[in-house]
Amino acid sequence: MITTYTEALEKIFTYEECRDYSLAKMEQAMELLGDPLKNIKVIHVAGTNGKGSTCRMVYAVLREAGYSVGTYNQPHLVDIRERWIVNEQMMSEEEFVEILNRILALPIDLSYFERTTLIAFLYFEKKQVEYACIEVGFGWLLDSTNVVHPVITVITSIGFDHTKILGDTLEEISYQKAGIIKPGIPIVYNHENPWIQKIAQVKGAPIIYAEKLIESNLSWEYQKRNAGIAYEVCKYLLENNPSPKILPHPTPLLWEERVEKQNQLNSPSPLKERGVAGEVWEGSRDIEKIILAGLQKVYHPGRLQWITDNLMIDGAHNIDGHTELKKYIDDVLITPPSHASSTPLEKGRFNKIYYCFSMKHGKVPDMIVNTYGKDKHYILVEGQHELLEEESILEGYLQDREVSYEKLSPEAIFQKSQEDRESLYLVFGSLYMIGEFLAFKK
Repeated sequence: MITTYTEALEKIFTYEECRDYSLAKMEQAMELLGDPLKNIKVIHVAGTNGKGSTCRMVYAVLREAGYSVGTYNQPHLVDIRERWIVNEQMMSEEEFVEILNRILALPIDLSYFERTTLIAFLYFEKKQVEYACIEVGFGWLLDSTNVVHPVITVITSIGFDHTKILGDTLEEISYQKAGIIKPGIPIVYNHENPWIQKIAQVKGAPIIYAEKLIESNLSWEYQKRNAGIAYEVCKYLLENNPSPKILPHPTPLLWEERVEKQNQLNSPSPLKERGVAGEVWEGSRDIEKIILAGLQKVYHPGRLQWITDNLMIDGAHNIDGHTELKKYIDDVLITPPSHASSTPLEKGRFNKIYYCFSMKHGKVPDMIVNTYGKDKHYILVEGQHELLEEESILEGYLQDREVSYEKLSPEAIFQKSQEDRESLYLVFGSLYMIGEFLAFKK
């Protein structure tokens, strides 16, 4: 029995990563725990990029609508409890110890991700949330989160990442990502994909295409796509689960009054009956306002986030992420658009950009050097996280390809950026590393 938070952290961080991929242990654990999510509406979100942002967007909108909501995201940047948020709050240290002890008492040898997933489920049950936004891990058929029974599923994007597990073709990756699609449950996706379409059709899952680009308070174009997905998810949820919570001051109308009002407007009613016989909640026209308002209240650190006015961190860690970050650099940092309000920078503000990076174990800097260019100013970020690639391996790669670089700690990079105000220091490559820079935020 663990009694302190320090002990709990030591225990959870010594868990072995899963090597025997199967849902059998998670299914057994869910049964023994009495299915913690049985009374919770789950939004299950997969995708190569954008799944974390989309979860946070859906969460923000549902909170705006008045619901009690939990969100499960990974990885954390500073504190492991960042992974599990309920109504803007992390769990307490005492709650973490309590829930972990329940999991350790199970007669099952679970992996690190299986345990963090079960912590999410038990925490949401404890807090009696109405909705839970669940982000996948690798996001495949055997993902530990794929024991949930969602009310809607989401695939944000399909690209190349975790190819040793998911496959090295878009068809193989699409098949794995589509593993979260459930029979008869709607799937929201932002563009046509023949493999996703085929699997959805076979399972009888309606496809909702997210074709709109929607503004949120998160920067840059790809977040407009994520917001477009979140918009469709929330529109579906709020329209198909009518509740007076979607209005600050809901007004029940007698059916006869509603018919009269509809005739005056000369338009069909999109509303569904709700509550006692003869009443309907007037509120469909307010749903869009709630969604758009919620999308202006998204909190998701580590995504194009300014730490100081010349130090930025971003979670780009695969080829699609680097491509989007490169577009941001080219279109905003180097050549800002005419609507200058979209960026705190002015054209020509910086004389130089330093590309500060590290990478998760097993990845090589090919995608970084090929995307940003061999002639850039690179800084290899020194880090202690066990999931980061060994610095000697990354250094060997850069040296073999004659790429110039220097190696600095996060503290040294911050100090250098403060002494060199005419240069931009862009930190990226791994979410496991960029969190160390949040301590410098003013």
